[in-house]
This record gives sequence, structure tokens and C-alpha cells, in this order.
Amino acid sequence: VNYVVIPKNASLEADVVIAQNGIGSTEELSSLAMQGEALTAVNGSFFQSFDVKKPMDPYGILIKNGRLIHKNEMGSAIGFTDTGELKIGIINPVVTATIGNRNVNIDLFNHTPTADGSSVALFNKHRGESINFSYGCNILISSGEVTQIVSGRNVPIPTNGYVINLTGDAIKTYGDYFKKGTKVTFKVSYQDENGDKLNWSNVETAIGAGPILIQNGVVSIDLAKENFSDEKSTQMTIARSAVGLTSAGDVILVSGVNCTTEQLAEIMLKLDVVRAISMNGGAFSGLYVNGQYVVKPSRNMSNALVFKIS
Repeated sequence: VNYVVIPKNASLEADVVIAQNGIGSTEELSSLAMQGEALTAVNGSFFQSFDVKKPMDPYGILIKNGRLIHKNEMGSAIGFTDTGELKIGIINPVVTATIGNRNVNIDLFNHTPTADGSSVALFNKHRGESINFSYGCNILISSGEVTQIVSGRNVPIPTNGYVINLTGDAIKTYGDYFKKGTKVTFKVSYQDENGDKLNWSNVETAIGAGPILIQNGVVSIDLAKENFSDEKSTQMTIARSAVGLTSAGDVILVSGVNCTTEQLAEIMLKLDVVRAISMNGGAFSGLYVNGQYVVKPSRNMSNALVFKIS
């Protein structure tokens, strides 16, 4: 079992590093580690990796520097607070835009909508220079107000603002809300799987992953609860990665272990872990430490969880 232990009293902080500085791209793990000035890095979230014609968008939540930078649906995640506390749980980011005096729920945050679907999506600087697709109705917002409305083409993301994209029925429902000069703001809150308020306001770094392996020192795998539809994939013996917290308060990164999901949970227990979550795996399973690979992934990835000197 290849693993790295980050002692509780180490002066290291967690961070999420995005490939090519824009959500929807990929990069080698070693490059992500160097970009993040990291002492160690492990592969991050699942992402769209099968259709090269589409953006390589992550799945789940991403939080960087205390701000939400990606969401597409509710799921499990690992988070690190401003005091270094490790949190693991199912989380649903709720993003609400206020257009004039009307509120609209944002379905997707820096995540590409489907061309034939119906959604409200928001794209800011973490997406990159443009939204990177050419359909729907795009509302460009700078300094808190609508400056331009463009349909059917890729648009740049304002440096001091963001783009709201409407597709399908959302164009008919919300399109008339937006006029040039209309004031627009948005806010973010968090809920658990039951819709109750979740306090992740002090989380500085978070990555969507799953399934959760261990909670309170016992195996706690619940695929249905976390909306994992492909149960067979969890029963396959493939390279897997995980992040956990030991009873001593140390963070442990495990990668490149050929096993099933249940076996991964048992391995984490034997490493004295009381809380753990599975990360992306297979060809993306990788671990980078002090300038070299401990486990080298065979494919580039969307993002990585890194630890750097604070």
C-alpha cells in the first residue's frame, strides 16, 4: 500500500489545483503539483474523461480559497477548514441569483450544460477565458449588471464579472428577466442530503469524490445514498485512491492500491483511519511526493488535492 502521512502538527495546508487554470481541461499530476507549489499531491475528483469533443468537466463540488468554483449536483466531498479540520460528508451547494427583485436557482456552476437540456448555469473566471461551448442564451454581467446578451455562440467571461447561460425551457422561463443594465448578484449556501443547512462556510478547500468509506471509525459505504448508479465499478479490482484522517489527527493519502471499494475501506481501517473517502481511481490514481512519483497515473486529470507549506 502506497501512502503518505501528513502529521497533524505539520505546517501544511490543503489546496485544490485546476488543470490549465480553467475548469474543463486536463494536466499531468506532477505539473499540477508544481503549479500548486506542493510537497505532495493526490489525484482529485471524477470528471468527464471519455468524450474528447466535450470539456473535461469535474463531477461534484470544488471549493478553492473558501469560494465555490464548481458544482453540478449533490454528492459526497472532502473539505478542509481554515483551521485545518477535515470534513467528509454529502453536500449540496445552493446557488441563488437575484436578478432585479427576482430570485433564480443556479443549476450548474462552471459546469457545461447539455445542448438539448434545460438549465441555468453560471460561469466565472475559474472556467477560463470563455464558457467554451456555443449554444443557449448567454447573459454577460460586469460589475454587477447585465452588459450584453448573446445567443448561440461561445462568449468571453468578463474579468470583473461572470456569464449566466440559459438552455431549453429556462430561456422561455427566465430570459425576460434580463435586460441591459439589470442588477444581478448571487449567493452560495450549503445543505446536507436532507435539505438541512450545512455549515461549510469555514471550508477553504473541498473536492467532490466518493463513496464515503469510513465515518466515526466504522465502514460506512452507502452507494444508493450517494447516487452511485454503477455498483459494479465499486466491486472491480482496479487502482484506487483515498484520503483519510487517523485517530491521531494525521491526514493520510493512499493511492495505486489494486482493490475493490470495500477492500479499500478495510485497508484504511488498518491504517488507523477514523474518517475516509474514496477519490477518482483507475488510470487517474496517482501520488506525487517531494518532486517525484510514488504512484504515476497513466492519464492526465482535471484537478488534484495538494498540500503545500502554509
